[in-house]
This record gives sequence, C-alpha cells and structure tokens, in this order.
Amino acid sequence: MKKIGIFSSSVSEYTPQRLFEEGNKIFDEVILLPFWKTKYSFADKSTKISNLKNEKLPFVDALILRGGTFSPFSHHKVVLLDYFRSLGTFILNGDSLKLWPNLDKLTQHFILQHNRIPVIPTLMCSNSTSFIDHCASFPLIVKAVAGSRGRQVFKINNLDQAKEVLKKFRPWNLLIEPFLPGGEDLRIIVIGGKAIGAMKRISQSGSYLTNYSAGGKVENFALESDPVLQKIAEKTANIFKCDYAGIDLIKDKDIWRVLEINRDCQFEGFEKATGVNVAQTLMKFLLTKIGKYDKFRRVEK
Repeated sequence: MKKIGIFSSSVSEYTPQRLFEEGNKIFDEVILLPFWKTKYSFADKSTKISNLKNEKLPFVDALILRGGTFSPFSHHKVVLLDYFRSLGTFILNGDSLKLWPNLDKLTQHFILQHNRIPVIPTLMCSNSTSFIDHCASFPLIVKAVAGSRGRQVFKINNLDQAKEVLKKFRPWNLLIEPFLPGGEDLRIIVIGGKAIGAMKRISQSGSYLTNYSAGGKVENFALESDPVLQKIAEKTANIFKCDYAGIDLIKDKDIWRVLEINRDCQFEGFEKATGVNVAQTLMKFLLTKIGKYDKFRRVEK
C-alpha cells in the first residue's frame, strides 16, 4: 500500500488540490495537511508528530513539502524533512531543501553566476545611502530577496519611488536590477531532470508583472524550438538539486537569462497554457522514486 503526504501552507489552492486529485489516481492513500494542523512533541528517546486530534501521522512513502522561502512554516519543513527521511521516505526536493532550507534570490544569483548560468546583472547594497546612490539610471526593478508570485517586486521610475520602497524594506533585503522592456518571460517546469514544457507569460497593458497570479496572460511556448533554453533550465534545476522546479527566464537581446528558480512553483497557468498535466507527471515521477528507497526504509513501530 503506497501512501503520499502533502504538506502545504494552504491546502485549498489550485496546486495542492490538483496534486491531491492526481495522487489519488496513482497512490493508495493521499494525506493532504496544512502545516498549522500539525503538532510536535519531543521526549528523551522519541519524537512524535501528530495532527490536532493527537493522532500520530502515519508513515508515507513519498512526501511533498510546499511553502515558499521564509514562509511562516520553514521550521516545520526542516523537522518534517529530517523526521521522514530517517524513516526512508522519499522527499521531493529533499536534497535541495537540506542544503538550502531557504533559497532566497541573493543565494540563487550567487550560485547561478558561480556555475556560469546567465543572470540579470544584480546589485544588493547593505545601507540606505549606497542603495540610493546606485539608483541612478531609471527605470529599475527592485525586488525583495524573498518573495513570490510577483509580490514585493517594484518598477522604480524615479528617486522618490526608490525612497518610498526604503520606507517598507531594509536595503539589505532588496535587489536592484535593470528594467528589461518587452513585458514577456518564460516559465519552464523541470521534473526529474527533464523539462516537461514551457509557458510564455505576458504582462497586461500598463503592468510590468508577467505572473499569472498577478493577471499576466499565458500561452504555450514551443520549447523544442530552442534546445539551448531547455538545457539552461535543466542545468539550473540540477545545480540546485531539485527534483521539481519552475525556472523563470527572460531574453536580454540574444541571451536567455535566469530570473529565478522556484521549488514550490504553482502550475495553474502552466497547465492551462501548455496542456501538460503537471500534477500527474509529478505523481508518476514520485512513484518511480519510491521503489529505489525501499531498501532504506525503516518504519517506526
């Protein structure tokens, strides 16, 4: 009997619901639980993780831990990762989560550049004066080191707007990037080291955000037309040891540059634009990994 567990900050959104739906077609049981409904107790010789009814969480063969960088439940993910790994559970993105519990954009840029993956020229200043001094050529994009779905991303057109951003954020939590015109970028989803498709995201008129959740238009992109692009996406996922990831890229003249990697990427717009059943593909991938972990399994009594 194969079981899979899905923990998420919210279980009512499209992505966890689709994972639950497709998981029930492949696994014997799917446990979908928000982090806030878990309880942890520690004694001298044991750790108990239970739900709010004090029922111990059962062993699962595979586990998905959803929740963005610096989410309120990041510490839960660390405990759940180690606890279930010790039992032999396969954790989606487990190696990546172990190395980078919080994979912020500053860390991403450093690692990508170190591995010679093209990125947007980016600057981070550690004090307000230096931040303002470097806001000399407008427009600019200023984004928080940790953020998702286009939140905390600002187009800065003048010095007054830059100062307004500093009223809300510390300078050491902000990245400064040049604004690239065009209003388009790509999201490529990689599962098990292979890109399964690509979605073009197009900003609405008058907006600079391309995110589907922020109202951006989405359409299919023929990934097979650009093998270099596919290779960049797959290499990026591999660098960060991700079994599953969304890679966001933008074209700067003739160069594809990686904007960021998202280990918990939503895929409502992606499924709509590409016709690819992401949830099903991910569940089938997890099923293939379970057999390889059987020899390490140690189910608690």
